[in-house]
Amino acid sequence: MIKIIGGFNSPFWIAITPDGTNAYVTDGVDVSLDSKKVYVVNISANSVSVVDTATNSVIKTLPVPGSGARNPAQVHITPDGKEAYVSATPAFVIDTATDTVRDPHFFYRPWFLCLYPEWH
Repeated sequence: MIKIIGGFNSPFWIAITPDGTNAYVTDGVDVSLDSKKVYVVNISANSVSVVDTATNSVIKTLPVPGSGARNPAQVHITPDGKEAYVSATPAFVIDTATDTVRDPHFFYRPWFLCLYPEWH
């Protein structure tokens, strides 16, 4: 079955839930370790949406922090599942327990992210 969740553009990436039940194709995307939430980058809206996988509906939208902020491209959840790193200008971290933005890092246009367990 295919279900379309409205409001997203640019299907560049695919993420499959860890339990293997769903695949999400959209802008930058990653799935929480418990498969309950999907984090979707909204390139044109300069934000990240949190999607509840039980209802496939957006439960929160987080703007890229800072004035002149732009270009969110990718989101990756850390191996322990506690944080989601977003490449944007500025790059920033989402606390996945509260779905709040914290720790904006001012890197110039980080388009790609790669997380390694030993870095965290």
